[in-house]
Order: sequence, then C-alpha cells, then structure tokens
Amino acid sequence: MAASLPSVQFVDRHRATLIQRVCLVEPIADALLSQGLIQREGYSKCTLHTLTSQEKMRELYEALHCGGAQVKAAFYSILKEQDPHLVKDLGGSDCCEEEEIIKLRLKYKEWIRREYKTVQEYNSLPGEDVRLDERYTELLMIQKHRQHKQREEELRCTGDSFRKIMNMRNCDEFMSTDVEQLFDPDKDGEVQRTVILQGQAGIGKSFTAQKIMWDWASGKLYSERFDYIFHLKCRELNLISEKISVVDLILNSSPHLMPAIAQVLSRPEEILFIIDGFDELRFPVVMSEFARSHDPHEQNCPEVTLSRLMRKVILPECYLLITTRSTALDKLTQLLKQQQPRYIEILGFLEKGMKEYFQKFFKDEQKAMCAFNYVENNEIVFTTCFIPVICWIVCTVLREQFEEGTDITHALSTPTTIFVYFVDALLEHHCRSLSLPVQEVLRRLGMLAESGIKEQRVLFEVKRVQDIFSDLSEVPSSFLNKILFRKSISRETMYSFMHLSFQEFCAALSYVLCDDQEAKTKVTELLEESGKHDKNHLLMTVQFLFGLSNKETTAILKEKYNHSISSEIRPLLESWIQKLIKHNSILRLKLINILHFVYEIHENDFVKHAMNNLTIIDLLFPLKRTDCVVVTYCLQACRHIESLTLLHCNLKSQELEILLPVFEKCRFLVLDSSSLGDCEIITLSKALRSPDCKIEELSLDVRRLSDEKMEDLFSALCSLQRLTEVTLSFYSFTERCASTLIDVIMSCTRLQQLWIYGTCKELNFAQLSGQLIRPHQSQEDVALDCSGLSIKAVIHLCESLREKGVAIKDVWWYQSGKADACIDDLCPSHSLQQSMKCLDLYQNTFTDASIPALKCFIEKCINLKNVKIDVSRLSDERVDDLFSALCSLKGLTELVLILNSLTESCASRLMTLIQTCSSLCLVSVDCGPVLESGEKVLYESQRRPDCKLVIDGCRCDKPSDKCTDPESRHRECDSPVYLELHGTPIKSLADH
Repeated sequence: MAASLPSVQFVDRHRATLIQRVCLVEPIADALLSQGLIQREGYSKCTLHTLTSQEKMRELYEALHCGGAQVKAAFYSILKEQDPHLVKDLGGSDCCEEEEIIKLRLKYKEWIRREYKTVQEYNSLPGEDVRLDERYTELLMIQKHRQHKQREEELRCTGDSFRKIMNMRNCDEFMSTDVEQLFDPDKDGEVQRTVILQGQAGIGKSFTAQKIMWDWASGKLYSERFDYIFHLKCRELNLISEKISVVDLILNSSPHLMPAIAQVLSRPEEILFIIDGFDELRFPVVMSEFARSHDPHEQNCPEVTLSRLMRKVILPECYLLITTRSTALDKLTQLLKQQQPRYIEILGFLEKGMKEYFQKFFKDEQKAMCAFNYVENNEIVFTTCFIPVICWIVCTVLREQFEEGTDITHALSTPTTIFVYFVDALLEHHCRSLSLPVQEVLRRLGMLAESGIKEQRVLFEVKRVQDIFSDLSEVPSSFLNKILFRKSISRETMYSFMHLSFQEFCAALSYVLCDDQEAKTKVTELLEESGKHDKNHLLMTVQFLFGLSNKETTAILKEKYNHSISSEIRPLLESWIQKLIKHNSILRLKLINILHFVYEIHENDFVKHAMNNLTIIDLLFPLKRTDCVVVTYCLQACRHIESLTLLHCNLKSQELEILLPVFEKCRFLVLDSSSLGDCEIITLSKALRSPDCKIEELSLDVRRLSDEKMEDLFSALCSLQRLTEVTLSFYSFTERCASTLIDVIMSCTRLQQLWIYGTCKELNFAQLSGQLIRPHQSQEDVALDCSGLSIKAVIHLCESLREKGVAIKDVWWYQSGKADACIDDLCPSHSLQQSMKCLDLYQNTFTDASIPALKCFIEKCINLKNVKIDVSRLSDERVDDLFSALCSLKGLTELVLILNSLTESCASRLMTLIQTCSSLCLVSVDCGPVLESGEKVLYESQRRPDCKLVIDGCRCDKPSDKCTDPESRHRECDSPVYLELHGTPIKSLADH
C-alpha cells in the first residue's frame, strides 16, 4: 500500500524535526493546493501570517494526516525539491522510482481534474461548458429491492404523496447509501469489490461516475482506498474495432502512465475501474472461455478483453463499479455470477436535493426559490423532477424566462410541454442504438401505455411487452424500465414506464400518431368513455391529449418526427369541452377536471372562448396546489365571475396566494373554515385590500381565527366599498369581535345585509334580526341577522352598535335555553327594548323566579307586535303577572303560548287579554288537556270578531274519572282537540 512507501515513512518518522526546521511553509502549501491535495480550509490555517513557522508546520501536518499517504508522498517530493539538504541531512533516499511514480500519478490526477472539471449540457454552445460542481447534486441510492406494491406506489403517487414515499426510501429499511459508502463493508464485515449502479435513463449514473473521478482526483474521495481510478465509457468502447488489452484500455485514457504501468498493475487491489453504461455496449460480452489468459497485456477483441476484466479473470483483486440501465441487468448478472456483486439503485433526487439543484443552477437564491415554488405548484412536473434530466429541462426553460424578463408562470406551459422536451432529450441523447424508426418506437410505446391505462396497469408482464415488441431487444431502455420481483420460488420480470404520468402521456401520444380516420374513431371513443363515473383513470390521458393539441406542441412534433397531428382531433376536443362547460351540472365530470383540460391546451384564445359562459363556480372538495394554478389560469379568462364557492378545499396560505387574482375578480366569494386560519387570513386580506377587488358579497367561515387576525380581516373588509352582503361564521363571537365588526358596518357604505352565525356551546343562546340605521341618513339600512350566538355576545353587539350611534329597528329576538339563567342578561339591554318587534321565548322554560324581571322587560318593549312564550311551569299568580305585562302592549298583534292545560282560570285570562289588547289578531295556544270548565268559559265569553283564538290540545275520552293531569299528555285515552274561535260561535270543532 502507499502507506508503506519510504517517503511516507520519512514524513511520519521525522515529524518533530521537520516542524522545527522547515521555514518556507507557504510554497509547500501552495504546491499541494494547486495539485488539489489539500483543502482550502487547511491551506488557510497553515499560511496565516500571525503564526510562527513551527505553528504553520503543525497545521500543515494536520492537512497531511487528513490527506493520507498520497499527500505525504507528494509533500516529500516538494520538500526534496525546495530543501534537498534538509532531506539528505535527515537520511532521506533519492527514491527516484517512487518519485517518478508519484509524479505520474499526480500528473494523471491533474489531467482528470482538467478533463472532468466541466460538463457539456445538451444545449451547450462551444465554450459554454458548466462546472461539474455547479450541477452535480446528491442522489438517493438504495440497496434493497422493493416489493410489487412498493413499486406501484412509486409509479402512481404524485406531489406530496410522492415526496413522502421518497423520504421513506431514504432509511435503513431500504439500505440507503451514498457514493462514499459504495465499497464499505457490509453488515457481515465483507467488502464487495464489484458494485452495480443501476437506474433509468437520465437518472444520473454517468454524472455520478464523472463526479467520482473528479472527487478522487481532487483528494475528496477514496484517497486512502484507491491509488488509481480508470473511467471506461462503453459508448466509446463501441468505436474500437481492433484488438485491445486491459493495459491499452488504461493507457487510452491516461497515456502518460506508460512508464509506470508495471507499478500500477502491481497493486490491483488499489485500482478501481468504472465501466460506465454497460447497457450501451453494442457488442456481445463473452460469458465464458475455454482458454482464459490472465495477462493484462494480451490483446484480444474488445468483447473478450472487457469480459475478462469484468469477470476478474484479469486483475482479480481490482475493484469494479458498473453503471447500467435495468434492461441489461440479466446479462450483467449472468456475466458476474461468480462475484456476488453489490446492487445499488439510483432513485433520483429527494426534495432537498431538488432544491439544491435549483440553487446551483440559478446561482441566485431568490430566483431559485421562485422557480422551485413554481414547480412545486404543479404536481406532475414536481414529481417528475426527481429525474435529474427533467429537472435540468425545467430549470433551463425557467432560466430563459428570467433572462427575457417575462413572467415564469407562462414558462412551463403544461406537463405536456415538459414531457415533449423529455422525449426529445431521450431520443437524441439516450437512444443511440434504436433498431426501429423513431415514429414506430413511439407508436408501439403508445400502444403499450394505452393498454395499461385502460386496464389500470403500471407494471407489464414480459408477454404483454412481447405482443408489441416481438423482439425484446427492440424494447427502448430509455423509455421502459425492467424490474425483477420474487414470485414464489422463482423470479418474475416486469416492465414499467418511469412514472404513471409519463405512461399517460405516451398513451395520449398514440392517439396523435394515428391517421385521420383512426384518430377520429379512437378520440371519440376515449372522450365518451372518460365521462363515465367508473372511468376516471382515463382523465389524465384526455388531459395530455389536450396538451398535445396545442399549436406550438404540434409544430414541435412536426419538426422533430415529421408527423402532422390529425386535423380531426382539435375540433373534437373543442366541441366536447364546450359541451362539458355548458352542461357541467348534469354531467359526472367534476369542474376541476374540465379546467385541467382547458389549462393543458394553454392557448389564450381557446381558453377565453371555453370560459366565456362560465360565471358560477362551485368547488366542493380538497384542492391541491396544482389545482389552484389551473383554477387561477382558467378563471382569469372568464369575462365575469358571478360567484366562486370554495368549500372543504383545505386551502393553505400558499394555495390562497395562487388564487388571489381570481378572488379579486369575483362578485360573490364563499370560503369555509378548512381554508381560513390565522396564516391564511393574511393572504386573503391582501386580496380584499386590492384596489381591483370586485367582491360585493362575501361568505367566510372564520371559526379558526384568533381575535387579532379577526381584526385584520375586518380591517380589510372596511376597504371593500362595493360590499353589499357579508356572512360570517364564528365559534366564539367575543366583545373584541363585536367592536371591530362595527367598523365594517360604518365603513362599507353599500352594505345591505350582515349575517352572523355562531356555534354557541352554551345552554343559552339567542337569535336576533333587525334593521340597522347608521347615523348618516344618506346610507341605506343594513339587514342584520344573528343566530347561534351566546346571549351575552348578542347583547354586547347591540350595546356596541348603540355606542357607535347605530340604531336597530324591527328587532326579532329568539332566545333558547334555561331562561332563569339568562333573563338578567336580557333585561338590561335597553337598546333593544324600544325597537323590538318580535320576542320569541318559545324554547325557554321559565319558572316563577324569572317572571318579575321578564315582566319589567316586556313592559318596556312598547313596540312589541309578536310574542311567543312558554308559561307551562308558572304558578297562576305569575301567569297573571305575565298576562298583565302583555296587556300593556298596545301594538301586540300575535301571541303564541304554551300552557299546561286549559283550565277555567286560564281561559278567563285569555279572554281578558283578547278584550284588553284591541290590536290582537291571533292567539295560538298549545296545551295539554282541554278541561270542560275552560272550554265552557271560551264558549260563553264575549269574543272579538277580528281576533282568532286557536286551541291545540287533547281531551280524555273515558266516560268517567276523566284525566286532568297535564304531565300525562298523549295517553291512550286522549284524543286531539283543535278549537278555532272567532267573534261568532265555534267555527270548527274537530276531534281528530
């Protein structure tokens, strides 16, 4: 090993002496830094001007220790050049051969750093290469094979669900790992010398290989493990036609190692070969030979030489890292069956990796976050960005928008656009050896995708694939992944697209690649089927079909694949979407699906025409961020939005922020508590304060708001000068709420109706309605309706109104609960007494104790016209007191009572009240037994012809010993009694 070299031993043995005697530390540190052998941080520490030379050397030794034997050997060489007398004095040998090897290795590393420092992107112009470290981002790698169900989850989920699944894969259960740990010992302590790094096209396999080369040459990776790493690119090996040896393979990429090749090969355990892109090999790899040479210098045809290296016939102690797509795993596994390699799969970016990629790409924190947030709003685009090549496509499109100074919301038109670019990138850069014409490949892929969508399959058996690609060698590995599963005592091979969304895109692509007649037939059938309640799985294919009908997209397809989309498709889609919008209320398709279709075609004229007649929008289910983007884009094209109702949408502040332009355009807006918390109200308030806001009617469920945020909301409402009607739902209507709500009433001069709903959990609650008269005479009255609030809350609202000079007229008061507990709250409310028209206490059970206060209150309500009250628990004395108060009401027109029974005394009181209150038109009594004595009083008393008396009770039918107990109503012996009396004899006496 390198640690046994004499130069390394020299540096370790003479540490104390060298610290004392080396004076020129900076030149040595400069040389080590320029060769990438020490880090910038270590360099800075050992070159501080404030340190003595001895202190600098101590810091330098720390850096040498971190770098290992290779860095110590380089230090020895540099020291020997700068201070040969010191080295000689300490007994150092010339080590000519060793020095030459070190120099050659350093020269090789320097060449690697130069060659691998930059990458060329698909759209790079000459001289526009990008630094590798400005693009490479850590990828999620796992060692565990997933089960059938887990694979399906990964293929089907999008957005937050997919994010969670990827995070779940990054754990010990799935044996997640990283580049640094590829050759670490396994759980049994054994080191696997062969590692297979698999993944789909564009996932970052070759990029990872390049990063390994760069990091090793820079001293950041495998410094102690490997003296040499050689990168063999299978795409380049395909170009070799002459015989070649393993030595030739090494020297082809590093010819300056020729003088040291013997030393290089003498320690194969310190060599790593990266065989990059095994699936791209065009020549067959030889599985076995009768005569197997172990000589690395022996030349043979490329397939034999590479086979011997991979099967460890040559240099058996070397390490191998082989990258491949899954479609070549069977062949690779057969080739390496003697080695038991470690299998690692790259799954792509985690969310944090995706964010890091955006930051590196844009080099501007604000632009990176703006771009990432925009992508995050589109579930399909966000999900597919776990593939690095798609992430690059997305960032490239967004960067162009930033550079042009245009709004990025119009950059990524749709997921269709991204997939069109993705297919183009795969065909141009990842499909070098297609055996079929491009159009035929896409057509067959579309057929496979379409059959899977119709059957709701994301995993395909080999036979299904062979039905379309008769020769499995024709299966394009860039588009389809090959997956192995355990099946009982054997294995099962299946294929999949990289994600369900891409499969749906390919299915849609199959429709546009048909001729006119076939396209018309198939599209018509698809549209009809997708409208059925059990065919929701077809909707995304329809959505992509709309996207492929975009005029710019059709032009791209024409240019790239020389194919014109059938002229029959676009008119079919336009007619169908118009029908959906016109008859949405009777069709099973949700409005959100329709909006997604319109969004996907992404043409302003089409969208305006489609949305022209849509004025009432009801969305009554959870909306994802992607949905909000779609809703905003489409509804902004509406000529006029009469009402927008968002119930059970579970909107957070980010979703509300997206919807703000639509809110401003609505005349009537409804939001429930699932979308309105303290954070969300800040966003909503922004829309309400906009000078362009056209909201006239607003219904908000604010049950989750704190008083502080309630004030913010009411402050925003004050700026809505168009506002005519407000509906608010509260959990607890506090004094603070009441005070700030008055400001809304005073500021919104066009306000005509105010509805306040509560969910009072107290036993006693009240309802109040009336007309509010604001102090400015020019303003119209405001209809107020409060229900479900505590009595104290309503009373406080009334008092606050009175303090601000707002009068209430035509008050209707309903109170429910145990009256004795709340009567003291009711009676002091002087602001209600003069304006109260209706008092409904029908659901209250008064006792004698509450009557004096209630009597006093009623006597002061001089304008009462309607009274409903339960006097069934009162004594005769207290009933008299209450009737006395009612007799004082000069304008009383209607009275509804609940009595225990109609006794003689009760009947007398009723007739006295009718005679006294000349304005009474109707007295309705709900009672228990109607006693004969009471009924007799009614018959014999003088009655007014303009007042109707209605008695609804019962009578005991027993011939003797009749029941009179009011507590025993609805007995078997009872029969209903209904009396309706006027000034004339009984009009109707019916026993039902």
